[in-house]
Amino acid sequence: MRAPQTSAAIAARGLLLALLALQAGAAAARGEALKTHTLAGDVVLVRSDGGSWLESAGNRRLLALDPGVELTSLAAAGEGWYAAGVGRSEEGPRLVLLAGRGATARPLPAPATSAPWILSPVVLARRDLEAVAWLEGESYERLAVKVAHRSEGRWQEAVTVAPPGAGSQLALSGAALPDGELILVWSAFDGEDDEIVFSRFRGRGWSAPARLAENNAVPDVTPHLRAIGDRVLVVWSRYDGNDYRINLARYRDGTFTPPRIIGGRGTVFPTLIDDRGTPLVLYKTAVPRHWTVAELDASGAVARRASVPRPSNARPIVERTSSGDLLLRWPGTDLAGVPLAFAPATER
Repeated sequence: MRAPQTSAAIAARGLLLALLALQAGAAAARGEALKTHTLAGDVVLVRSDGGSWLESAGNRRLLALDPGVELTSLAAAGEGWYAAGVGRSEEGPRLVLLAGRGATARPLPAPATSAPWILSPVVLARRDLEAVAWLEGESYERLAVKVAHRSEGRWQEAVTVAPPGAGSQLALSGAALPDGELILVWSAFDGEDDEIVFSRFRGRGWSAPARLAENNAVPDVTPHLRAIGDRVLVVWSRYDGNDYRINLARYRDGTFTPPRIIGGRGTVFPTLIDDRGTPLVLYKTAVPRHWTVAELDASGAVARRASVPRPSNARPIVERTSSGDLLLRWPGTDLAGVPLAFAPATER
């Protein structure tokens, strides 16, 4: 049986479902983009009304993908890149993988799956594609975390990192670390509320899923993890009893530091960005309706912020101009890029 929930927890869960619905709508919005930086330059993958296409070094190329394919993960690997997504058809969902360099791409064989639900595939790559992780199951509330490792160009049998639990498991994110370790994070409902959990792989199997932070009675949702320079950071939204706020923790020696709040009231859907070794966090602010970019200092505190009115729910990319300034851009739309005017951060 599930533990009884307080009225506050029920309200927070309702707000969470509304946020997830908003996120799903944004994911399908025209102009949703993914970006990574390879040794050969930046690569941008855009989903738009006219299909999915690539941008790199001023070149643009439409991807020859079947209808119903949605690419959701993009990762650099040396001078090249890998992307993962889900293809949907009457036969059911399937994993889709691409390999590329610049604005050129080719399909890769993907691990076989047969579950009626497949969500959130994540590429785990360093110099080459190490593994792909995803969520699969019989229903949205009964999803397992699966991983298939790749060796000498062949897929090994998929392993279950986390079986279905007390409720939903969502928002899978992960990275391949410079020392060879692989790490995954996601949100898992424990019967009372959603917690951020993680698992790590160091060549001898995946560790048992563990809470990233101390147990609490409020939802922790939508994590995003990234290795930036010598730091491995994770950001997510935590409910504080009234609002969701962005939290951040750093991964060290197999565990995470205690979380610190870096976003004000109503801050949701954070993404970590590697800006030439400097961590940035891009997130939505509910009131006012802004996109906000926070720059982190060496300690993980916010050094400065910039916010712009939100012209679209589609997540923009952060881009440097030829003069070195940062702006937000919505590839695949008619929206113009918006320069970011940073100001020193103040506590909120």
